[in-house]
Amino acid sequence: MKLHILIVDDSPTLREVIKGQLKDVCQECALDAVFSEAVNGEQAEKVMQENYLLETPVDIVFLDWMMPKMTGLDFLKNLRETIIFKELPDVIMLTAETYPDQIAVCMKYNVTSYLTKPFQYNDLKDALEKIIERRKFKYAV
Repeated sequence: MKLHILIVDDSPTLREVIKGQLKDVCQECALDAVFSEAVNGEQAEKVMQENYLLETPVDIVFLDWMMPKMTGLDFLKNLRETIIFKELPDVIMLTAETYPDQIAVCMKYNVTSYLTKPFQYNDLKDALEKIIERRKFKYAV
């Protein structure tokens, strides 16, 4: 199974760490993944639109909350207000914030998972497995 994963974070180091861990998770779960990256919400919107037009839509977005130009939450709001992205892609919010109000806002915009930084390999794996199960994909663990 092939997945297109978009990693949105203003830290190049963190994008590389997330991508490395996700590659390991995908290999462990027998998933074939293609990765795209964006440094903020504005760039992520362009990636989403371009990939939709090229018929290679993004399946999962790993999204940082705090970024310059456009925050993860602003990107998420814009994404879900667009008809073609109302339900998909799945979004996993990444943040150091743990306030209940913030989690509630994310859930309002159909976030699949909410991971607090620093997160561990198993946190990413659990979030990805939740998405796979939700979509009823069949894969080998």
